[in-house]
Amino acid sequence: MSKLLDDVRALLRTRHYSYRTETTYIEWIVKYIRFHEVRHPMEMGAAEVQVFLTCLAVEGKVAAATQYQVFAEDRDLYAGFERLARQFKLGFWADTAPMPPWDYRHGPPAHASLTGKIIGNRNSKIYHRPDCPSYNKVSEKNRVAFSTAQQAESAGYRIAKNCN
Repeated sequence: MSKLLDDVRALLRTRHYSYRTETTYIEWIVKYIRFHEVRHPMEMGAAEVQVFLTCLAVEGKVAAATQYQVFAEDRDLYAGFERLARQFKLGFWADTAPMPPWDYRHGPPAHASLTGKIIGNRNSKIYHRPDCPSYNKVSEKNRVAFSTAQQAESAGYRIAKNCN
């Protein structure tokens, strides 16, 4: 393992990586190798990467972004791991409709729980299409979902005046 790590260090230094980045890469490589009972990375492939990343996510409770942190500075390497993650549906790619972390922190959009495209206000009996300026302004507790405008009108709702 020492020869491999020396080769990695030499490569990182020729690419002018910072000492901290070099240290982080080496730490992740050692963790990966030890996880697979000291097998050489050349003997392993995509299946072993999948198992390691899954273990990080499930047992280590490591966020998807952290799983790839070590590879962030090397675009080629990162792109390779991203392809594997997509192929094996890991991290963000496990979800059919992934939400970026900057949106996730704020919670799902207010209209995400609705099953239809049309939002009605049960107090005012006014409905809004997704292209209406007030579409997201209807209070969560007053929302009613409709699949079509015709369905909303049949229920006694009228279109909002700013939806024309």
